[in-house]
Amino acid sequence: MVPLIGYLDRFSARPGERIAVKVSSQLDRPYRADLVRIIHADANPAGPGIKLEDVPAAFTGTYPSRFQPVHLGSCGVVTPANPLALPDPCTIVVRVQPWLLDGRPQTVLAIESGPALSVGAEGARLEMGDSRVQVATPMLKGRWYELRVIAADGRVRLRQITLQHSWGIADSGEAERRGTFGALAAILAGVHDRAKPIEPDKAKCLAWWDFSAEISTDRIIDRGPQGLHGHVRNLSMRAVRGSRWTGEETQHSANI
Repeated sequence: MVPLIGYLDRFSARPGERIAVKVSSQLDRPYRADLVRIIHADANPAGPGIKLEDVPAAFTGTYPSRFQPVHLGSCGVVTPANPLALPDPCTIVVRVQPWLLDGRPQTVLAIESGPALSVGAEGARLEMGDSRVQVATPMLKGRWYELRVIAADGRVRLRQITLQHSWGIADSGEAERRGTFGALAAILAGVHDRAKPIEPDKAKCLAWWDFSAEISTDRIIDRGPQGLHGHVRNLSMRAVRGSRWTGEETQHSANI
């Protein structure tokens, strides 16, 4: 492991523009920062070697070492201005295509101080505090599934619906238990496909995140009445094939 690493927050800048340097150090001593002009960067002994020219800079000096781990994976984050109360009944729908079925739960949707929906080789799982709803049917790698979380009459039901049937394999199922959602503080969404399109003005829709909107940015746009916009972390891949893609068209913008 490299004990001292750093990178810039942008690839280029014009004179007068600001750039930020991100540093993670596992050294047991401070590190030094300098600005240099690279004359020759090839360390090959058969050549002229590395040649650097010092350039005066205000930030030149030593800094305390601090380890800043990099967390792999991408996600979307939505933070409502005020806690939201889900109605009763209500339904949450997402479509997922699991690829990392390695025994660890892969988060699809997590709500701060609320339910967390995840997938694994053994099936979809919904955790609510100390309780858990587990679908007892397997999930297959690279297959599309629709997950529905339905809360009604004091019970929470989790449905796992396969969208690509495999001969001889039953990978759809459901499970339920007593419980409610309550208030929502922050929403952390994993990488998944948007659910079947709906028109917010034709349904009692709390949120409808359209991943095809503003693809060139890190924003998540909510077409629902609450305007619960969010942002993605770690540059989620966007504009790729979704669960409804058949090859008949070239627009790949449904999911992230």
